[in-house]
Amino acid sequence: MFDTNQDSYKAFQNKVCERTHHLMAWVGSGLSASAGLPTWSLLRDKLCDSLEGKVRTLTQASETRTG
Repeated sequence: MFDTNQDSYKAFQNKVCERTHHLMAWVGSGLSASAGLPTWSLLRDKLCDSLEGKVRTLTQASETRTG
């Protein structure tokens, strides 16, 4: 999991809160993967799994009501 106590994260958070500088987030799966964040393909897979779980839940709820 991502460590929100990192000095670099806290410094970035302070810059965002100040709103005195323009910010650009340059993100990618290469460097962020070593920080414990998912790669793009893993993120996609997790999102799809989550959505499929929600569909199953909604389907089951619908079937229960119509009985």
